[in-house]
Order: sequence, then structure tokens, then C-alpha cells
Amino acid sequence: MREHRESGASNAEAVSFGLRRTAAVIMVAVFVAFAAAPIATVSQLGTGLTIAVILDATVVRIVLLPALMLLIGERVWWLPRPLARILAPASAAGEA
Repeated sequence: MREHRESGASNAEAVSFGLRRTAAVIMVAVFVAFAAAPIATVSQLGTGLTIAVILDATVVRIVLLPALMLLIGERVWWLPRPLARILAPASAAGEA
């Protein structure tokens, strides 16, 4: 989202872009494969991780985070100067 925002997109466009670019589907697929394992411990771990990722992807990333970012508005992109100095070279290197 941050990179999309820095490229000139509005706050709402950056949030929308972030919602479209999520890896939760891939993570759920991997953890479902673990849940199908014949070893009980691995199966339980896979089931728990699948539920955790689904809750994170739906409740947190689709509902809470975008709503909070839109309510806060442009202030959500503010960075303290020391952090801005650290992150600026990383974003400039990504564009090259």
C-alpha cells in the first residue's frame, strides 16, 4: 500500500490496491495441505493455522484495517523523520 500511495495514488486507491494484493489464499492452501496430513500433530497445526489465516484475511485485512485507514485519512501515511530517512533509500532502490 505504501509504495502505491507514494506513486501518487489517493488514500482510498492505496487501500483498495492493498486489498487486491493479498497472499492469504496461498497460505490457506498450504495450511489445508498440512491439515490433511496423517500425523495428528501436523494436522492440528495445519487446522489451527488455516483458521487463523482465514480470520486474519477476512476480519482484520478486509474489514478492520481498511476501515481504520479510511477513517484516519491522510494521517495514516505520516512517518517520523528518522524512519522516513531509513525507508526513503529502500523505496528509491525499488523503482530502479
